Amino acid sequence: MRWLAADEAAAMLRRDVPAVYRLAHKHAWRRFVYNGRRYYNPSDVEHTARILTR
Repeated sequence: MRWLAADEAAAMLRRDVPAVYRLAHKHAWRRFVYNGRRYYNPSDVEHTARILTR
């Protein structure tokens, strides 16, 4: 599994990066920080994408 950077999650969700940070907090995405960048679990991002497209 490859974790997604915030800009990759933003592209996947068609949102801007600040919106990704808000969604990550709201939906309690699993994440970690490496070299100052946040990375998100792709399953969590995909789950939120399904919710947003309903």
